[in-house]
Order: sequence, then structure tokens, then C-alpha cells
Amino acid sequence: MGVLPAMSLGLYSESTIGHSVKGEPILCYSVGVGMDAVLVIGGTHGDEIEGVWLVEKFLADAKAKDWDLTEQTIYIISRHNPDGIAARTRHNANGVDLNRNFAEGWEPTPSAQRYHPGPNALSEPETCALVNFIAIRPEIKRVVTIHTPFDFIDYDGDEAKRLAELMSAKNGMPVKRIEYATPGSLGHFCRARNLPLVTVELPKGGTPDSLWAKHRDALWAFVKGS
Repeated sequence: MGVLPAMSLGLYSESTIGHSVKGEPILCYSVGVGMDAVLVIGGTHGDEIEGVWLVEKFLADAKAKDWDLTEQTIYIISRHNPDGIAARTRHNANGVDLNRNFAEGWEPTPSAQRYHPGPNALSEPETCALVNFIAIRPEIKRVVTIHTPFDFIDYDGDEAKRLAELMSAKNGMPVKRIEYATPGSLGHFCRARNLPLVTVELPKGGTPDSLWAKHRDALWAFVKGS
């Protein structure tokens, strides 16, 4: 599936990379024109609205800074699971946890009811949209995804650990690994491609403004890589 340009203005563009189960567009915003490309994802789980808020705040700030992004490109997907966000459910409209639906490490038996992996790997259009988008964007060098409800930064890969520690120095969150299995997750997908992934696990609560004040510098540190 290709990326369909919807709007372009200067160094900012908007694309539809796929559609949800209910036909809602999955939008990706691009800011900058440089070869050092990163991907920022929010809203994989529809009941984790804090991640959506934070990524949308980041998008607004990135658009305002587009004149300073001639060496980088930032891809931003703030609502990966639009149907789940509308319903405030972890799953998509098919009742599938998108973060258990990737092919890498996928298992047919859910570890718990709320983690339903789908009838088969890549069964969900939202998962396929993200996989296809990354496949045609080999310039993407690192990925950060925002979740809740924990209060730490997880990582996949040695370079991702360095980036997580860099973010920790800015927002004060501890760096640690998730202690339970996540078959079919984005982490498995990225590890299979040697693509550094940082997962920011926000605590529940807060407001868009308070989240942005706490995590702004950490997100920009990730983007800059230093």
C-alpha cells in the first residue's frame, strides 16, 4: 500500500497510509526533508488517550519548527487505532490488540483476554498499514511509541537503550524493560529489522499541557538523537 499525499505546505505534508476496520483514515504527518528520519506513534491502544494528546502536541510543535528541520524528517502517526480511540477501547473494532498482531513473534493464543492477537498475524488493516508504511520508508532510523499506564521507558536494541537513557535525562522517567511477554508486538517487529524502538509508558492522568511540559524535551532529544 502506498502513501497517498493529501496536503503539502513547505516542509509539512499529510498522508493517508491506510484505513481502520470501520474505514477511518490512518493519517501520517511528515515534517522536514532531511535523510535522518524518525517515526513517532501514538494511539495504538484506544484507551490510552494520553499518548494521543502527547503526540498531537508534538506534531503542533514540529510544524512550528519545520524551518529548522532541513536535515531531518519526522513521520508522526498520532492515531494509529482510530476506531479504538473513538470507542475508548484498547482493541480495534474487531476486538484485536494491534500490539499483538504483528507477524514477528505472533502467537494464536492470547496471554489474557484483553490482549487478543487476532485470528492470524497481520489480520488487521491498521497493523498492515503501519508495516507497509515502514517497508517503503527505509530511511526511518528509529521509532518511538507512546503508551500507558506505567511510568517508565522501555526499549528494544542497544541503540534504543541509549536513546531511552537520553530521554530519561530529560523527563526523569526510569529506564526498564517490560517484564511480561509481548508476542506479536511492535517491539518484535522492530527487533527483526534492527530498527531501534523506544516505548514511553506514561502514567494515566494529566492534561495535554502538563504532558507536553514534562515530555517535550525528551521527545526532541529522541528526534535529534543527542
